[in-house]
Amino acid sequence: MQIKESSKLEVEKKAGNMSDFLRMEYFETCLKQIKSIDIRKFCHEELAKLYDGRNMFLEAARHQKAMSDLSITFKEKIQSYVKEIGLWIKANQLDNADKSMREVISIANSVEKEEIKKAIKEFYQKQAIAYEKSMRNTNALKLYEKLFEISNEAEKTLIKEKLLFLYDKLGKIREYMRLKGQA
Repeated sequence: MQIKESSKLEVEKKAGNMSDFLRMEYFETCLKQIKSIDIRKFCHEELAKLYDGRNMFLEAARHQKAMSDLSITFKEKIQSYVKEIGLWIKANQLDNADKSMREVISIANSVEKEEIKKAIKEFYQKQAIAYEKSMRNTNALKLYEKLFEISNEAEKTLIKEKLLFLYDKLGKIREYMRLKGQA
């Protein structure tokens, strides 16, 4: 596929009439052929949305990461990183989520750091609940353990109850007894 479009508006207009999978292919081709940062950011952003909508979270996170790397302003970069972290969590790539969290925390001021941490905790919480509902208890347990690490003392009480329940349900007696002993 040869790309003749030379502006973001032209790319957006051409992609508007395509199905999701054709749009994915078109945006991927644009990324290979077009060097304009604005168009590349737009393509990565659209691909992240499309892949997220199709529950292809790993690909969505990769494109959101590229979007984060291309962002210029701190505000845009922070927003992009937060979205990226949410996608890494959905993709169950917690190491990548941690890495991105450290990167975004390093560029944020103290007020933004608290907002970022709050948003990340929400991502972990929502995904853990989704895993519980779909009976994917081992995945939910990993997220609650991570959430326990990054939470303050007041929040840890509620998370501890979830952890104890999941440890018991999954037959992790040693972990259950260790956590139960922490008072």
